[in-house]
Amino acid sequence: MEVELSTPYNLVEASGKLLGLDAYFWNKLSTPYRRVLLIRNARDLSREPTGCTLNFEVNVEDQVRELAEIANIVAPLGESRRGVPLSLLRMASLIVTCMVVEKAWESRVNSMVVDEVEIAKIIARGSLGIGSLKPLGERMWLNVRFKGGFIEDRVLGYLSRADSMFSSSLVEVVRRWGISFKGLGE
Repeated sequence: MEVELSTPYNLVEASGKLLGLDAYFWNKLSTPYRRVLLIRNARDLSREPTGCTLNFEVNVEDQVRELAEIANIVAPLGESRRGVPLSLLRMASLIVTCMVVEKAWESRVNSMVVDEVEIAKIIARGSLGIGSLKPLGERMWLNVRFKGGFIEDRVLGYLSRADSMFSSSLVEVVRRWGISFKGLGE
């Protein structure tokens, strides 16, 4: 059985580039710096929802302010040493424009494990660095398929495994819509 979930996104512009900021799951993460993973290139979003529709729950002005805070985050003791696979950085490069992630690659290409907080800071700074983020007052949708109980989105799949608060929120949503959920699709 295949079902789609439509997640709302607020649009912002930075130096002519359109980015979408997740407007549902944004505040449903246990660590705020993971919000950078919820930034999508607007080309990957749809004008209309095609599945079970989630509500807009986050104000775009708050999102822009929070990205600036993430860019300047000071990790709590012990938090900044938590490593993540280099594949997270590669995944981020698929989501956020190449210019943004390029900066993160420079000093970490040969690392097997990178610092999740530092990568989030670099992505947030890169997003802000390509130009100030200008809210457009427009909205788009990320339409994600659940097929055979698996989510067909790598970022949401990663977050469902890495972030307990996100995972709980996602499970609550899929249960509300009667969607079978087992995890990340192949």
